Amino acid sequence: MKDLDYYMALDYPVIIRQLLDDEGGGYIASIPSLGEHTFTAAGDTVEEALRILENAKGDHFRRMLELGIEISEPPTEGTKTQNR
Repeated sequence: MKDLDYYMALDYPVIIRQLLDDEGGGYIASIPSLGEHTFTAAGDTVEEALRILENAKGDHFRRMLELGIEISEPPTEGTKTQNR
């Protein structure tokens, strides 16, 4: 059975976008294959945005597993990408 640890270990492609000053600055990290608006986090630095995204991903996965909602796995050739 696939559990939280299984899904957390998968390498989902992450998109990082730098926010303009008029958007508040900082960075937005998201996982489009899981839902760009659901699996998203903001931070002052790339590292902070990724750390917050990882925590949010764990919370979302835990909830989805509890509710029996199917979690898609990442594309097989996907790798983490950073757009700045």
